[in-house]
Amino acid sequence: MFAKLSDTIARSFVARGTISEERFSICRYGIKQLFSVCLNLLTTLCIGMVFGLVWESVLFTAAYIPLRSFAGGFHAKTPVRCYWYSAAMIAIVLALLRFVPFPLWTAVPVYMISSILLWLLAPVETSHKPLDELEQRVYRHRARLIWCVESLVMIGLFFLQLEQAGNCILLSMAALSVMLAAGKFQLHHTHQA
Repeated sequence: MFAKLSDTIARSFVARGTISEERFSICRYGIKQLFSVCLNLLTTLCIGMVFGLVWESVLFTAAYIPLRSFAGGFHAKTPVRCYWYSAAMIAIVLALLRFVPFPLWTAVPVYMISSILLWLLAPVETSHKPLDELEQRVYRHRARLIWCVESLVMIGLFFLQLEQAGNCILLSMAALSVMLAAGKFQLHHTHQA
């Protein structure tokens, strides 16, 4: 999405002597990632404003990203699709937070199903970036550790009667479990082709 702009900025750094020609590719990639992160954060905040749930959008994202980083899951084929899928996911989550109550009798099964899926599926690799055995073990361990920490935080929030905050974390876990299942299906479908 930001390839040309990143290329131009990185070239200007080389021209000014800020970076060497050998570091150009790394710098260009870093700039592109920075723009992508900024756009995603801005989009998340804008969607949060539309729903009147700005801090909830931030909390959801803060809980979702660390899990996603190590658990993996479904990946879009292009950065543009990834952006739109992510924006749609955040909009769906915030709509659920705004319009659907999550009493304990629905929160517990959602949490249990999400936990089982994470424990069974994570990490879900992609066909473009397969994981070796050591990476599988390390990513699985880190995903489970993050899950446990976030579970304790979520339970603490519910005990403190901060249900909206607890539901943000619950929905980040639910969204991740959907991404894991979709990623596993995507990987299986890719290997079948």
